[in-house]
Amino acid sequence: MASIGAIAEFPHLVEEMFVSGNNITDNGIYNLKFFIRGKPWIVSVDDYMTVNTFSSKLVFTQPDPYTGAMWSTIVEKAWAKIAANYENANGGYLETGLRTVSGAPVFSY
Repeated sequence: MASIGAIAEFPHLVEEMFVSGNNITDNGIYNLKFFIRGKPWIVSVDDYMTVNTFSSKLVFTQPDPYTGAMWSTIVEKAWAKIAANYENANGGYLETGLRTVSGAPVFSY
């Protein structure tokens, strides 16, 4: 997702994406709210992540090295689910990511 780094600057946007707030779920299922074509969609993902068996590290987005926060990996997994897979979710325009996360119209010049 092109805007993961950008939304980190606005923690309230990250918190609003998670339907259950900043609570860790007991069952490992997270519901995230995205705006697709201007309408809110709830996307559910589990907390199982793809791991490189040789290095024991996540294959895609890494957790925060200082706090261990995993929100970015969960957001990336949900975005990959919307895009059908991680390869389709790679890249894109910053405007699309910001519009999808915030629901606000975004324009570029």
